Amino acid sequence: MNAKEVIEFIGNLTESELEEFNNDLVEKRALKVVEFPRALYGLIAVAYGVPFDEESEQYEFDVILTEPGHRFNTMKVLREVTDLSLVEVKQFVDSCPKVVKSEVSREEADNIAFLLTKAGASVEIK
Repeated sequence: MNAKEVIEFIGNLTESELEEFNNDLVEKRALKVVEFPRALYGLIAVAYGVPFDEESEQYEFDVILTEPGHRFNTMKVLREVTDLSLVEVKQFVDSCPKVVKSEVSREEADNIAFLLTKAGASVEIK
């Protein structure tokens, strides 16, 4: 597959398929999650007729810890990504589900979710 075919393939993906493609790429190649710039989404949409509605696109996300999984590892990650004390982190883990961070960019939400999932926790991004 050459570069033009890759661009055509990506251009034909829906936004949810593009997100799944990105997640698969991260898992298989251990790449850092990178969000396509908004302009690139728009160009792909225009070039390949992919539905694209700038107005309905969400820019801020909430990361929700639904299950702590391995408590120690989850608490360690929570200490890294929040400014909570050890006591607060223990209480936080005990009161799941709870919002870890709210109104963050997609990239930051994906990175936090990746770290927590790697620690054994269950995470939801809304």
